Amino acid sequence: MSADRVVDQLSDVWVAMPVGGMATRAREMTNDTIPKHLLRLDSGETVLSTICRELQRIGFRRFVFCVGHMCDQIIEHLQREEWIWKEGVSYLFSEERTPLGPDGAVLAAVKHWQLRGQVLMMPGDLMLPWDGVAEMALAHARREPSMTAAVTSHITPRTTDVGRFIVDAATGRLRHVYDRSESVSPTAPGELALTSAGAIALSTDHFIEVCEGYAKAHAGEHGPLGLRDNVFPWAIESGGFNMYAHDLRGELLDLGTPANLRYGRENWQRYVSAQVAGVGA
Repeated sequence: MSADRVVDQLSDVWVAMPVGGMATRAREMTNDTIPKHLLRLDSGETVLSTICRELQRIGFRRFVFCVGHMCDQIIEHLQREEWIWKEGVSYLFSEERTPLGPDGAVLAAVKHWQLRGQVLMMPGDLMLPWDGVAEMALAHARREPSMTAAVTSHITPRTTDVGRFIVDAATGRLRHVYDRSESVSPTAPGELALTSAGAIALSTDHFIEVCEGYAKAHAGEHGPLGLRDNVFPWAIESGGFNMYAHDLRGELLDLGTPANLRYGRENWQRYVSAQVAGVGA
């Protein structure tokens, strides 16, 4: 498929990006004075701008930023629009008044802005195999309304949560998601044990239905909405929901810890295209 054709198909997909967390793991780097998303790589560009530019490169043009902690700094940075690399980019903000967690913030944004169709939930501190993200979004669009979790079979010393998403090799359906505290059992024939890659492709009506079904089944429980740890396992066990996984087949880097932030600052070229890095632009 041509690059122009991919852009045509992804340009109407909203990227919902949670950037409002407290970043408690990264305090050694932020000193609680700056959001981790605004830390600069050795390229001179912020983490957030780098990720947004890669998403534009592969075809996304619509963004909604879920802001909360230190939202003034995030909003001011984004409104300067230095991160916009392609024509036709638009963006919205969704502010959480009380902490909702990343997944709850995306649900609130979807409802507040009445987003319809397909949404890519993409953390603002995660470097991924970007072309694989485009492939996942296109594959998701060809399925019945569903949720598709990005996973990877590519493991490095920095990868966590290894082998906890169990996937049907033939269909891509999620068969099981292990709790982080559970021991992983050997896979059955026809299954693959893959690793969460953080991003999720959503069909909005299906997303709302699944989350509301989970909330109804767990009435009285409190705490932020958690897709990976709570909603996915419940939806798979309950049946009746279309839950898939898509292997990005490449290296990911979660910039949530000081060690990974330092590594990403020095090795940012590994996670961007030549054009975004300024070569051949």
